[in-house]
Amino acid sequence: MSKLEQYEWVNLWYDEANDESGTRVLLIGDSIMLGSRQYVQKHIGKDVHVDMIATSRAMDNPSLKKEALYMADSEDYRLIRFNNGLHGFHLGIDDYERLYDEMINELTSRYKNAKIIIGLTTPATVDKKPEEFSELNDIVLERNEAAKRIALKYGLEVDDLYAVTSVHPELRVGDFAHFKEEGYDMIGRHIAEYIAARV
Repeated sequence: MSKLEQYEWVNLWYDEANDESGTRVLLIGDSIMLGSRQYVQKHIGKDVHVDMIATSRAMDNPSLKKEALYMADSEDYRLIRFNNGLHGFHLGIDDYERLYDEMINELTSRYKNAKIIIGLTTPATVDKKPEEFSELNDIVLERNEAAKRIALKYGLEVDDLYAVTSVHPELRVGDFAHFKEEGYDMIGRHIAEYIAARV
């Protein structure tokens, strides 16, 4: 049975939902994706519609797969970018990797016309000390290595957002995970450029 957090949430966004003329991509992630989606859209332009499901669901929460597949089934996506790593710290690395593998297997077998991208998880830092990595960051690093192994297994590309963000403590708000608007803008620009080169 999955372990829930104190607050569980999910946010679905369809950009220009009635417009069938543009290329459509789907971002699956957490609050980092929630904060940066609008900037991905801003930097990628109007020809690509950036849809999103952002959620607190951990890898062992069955709702994660159900909700992600519900949204992915609703459109003909050219690219799906998946990330999940800042929630569910009760999970050991073996269970995390197994569940992550199951999700990627589902995405790759179900959406053969979409390019599947694995996004690495951003750092976990000490509260009020954004320049210091916390103990949770060791788990983040383990999870990123697991994600890279899974990407290699399925022949998928990896978007290393950890490397992009780990060198910019000045762009963090000072809690364990989140960013200032300038940080989300930087993340959004990076993801937009990454996607634009692949669709």
